[in-house]
Amino acid sequence: MEKYVKVPLRKYTQLQTDSNTLNALEQGGVDNWDWYGESISQWEEEYGPIEYEEKDITLEIIEE
Repeated sequence: MEKYVKVPLRKYTQLQTDSNTLNALEQGGVDNWDWYGESISQWEEEYGPIEYEEKDITLEIIEE
């Protein structure tokens, strides 16, 4: 049986945005602030916007 954690939609989209930002920085090999903007730009060119929105969710959304 799988376990789940219920989080508000706003928090979920923020977590996804933060994850995208971290992935972009790690993929860009950022070890200083000079490459921060460049890594974000490269990520967005390849994968799309860093910001994750409700429309990007592929999981079922449940309202209570």
